[in-house]
Amino acid sequence: MEYFCNVLLTTVAFYLFFYIGAMGAGDVKLMGVCAGYFSGEKVLFFLFFALLFAAVFALCKMYLARNLWDRLCYLGEYVWDVVRCGRWKAYFAEERAHPGSGICMAGPVFCSVLLYIGGVY
Repeated sequence: MEYFCNVLLTTVAFYLFFYIGAMGAGDVKLMGVCAGYFSGEKVLFFLFFALLFAAVFALCKMYLARNLWDRLCYLGEYVWDVVRCGRWKAYFAEERAHPGSGICMAGPVFCSVLLYIGGVY
């Protein structure tokens, strides 16, 4: 029962990111299924480290592409537009045509699982 609850809560929590297009459906499912294998108190550590690794990977990717400032400006404009209009829209909809523009969560999730196996949390 705990497995099902962890999967359901994690999947529902990340569904919003899928809904606006910030995460893929496979990433949401992967995080949900992996969260199911952790005990209740370890799920938050697993998600924290997975998202921390994803943030580091994304920052490195933006640094190498030299578009960190553009992305931060777009994020600010996106948040302001959602607050002003009161409705969600697709995030970075124009980049969907460019392969490799996002971060796949398989690597960060794997790194987080390795930290768990190594006894970090």
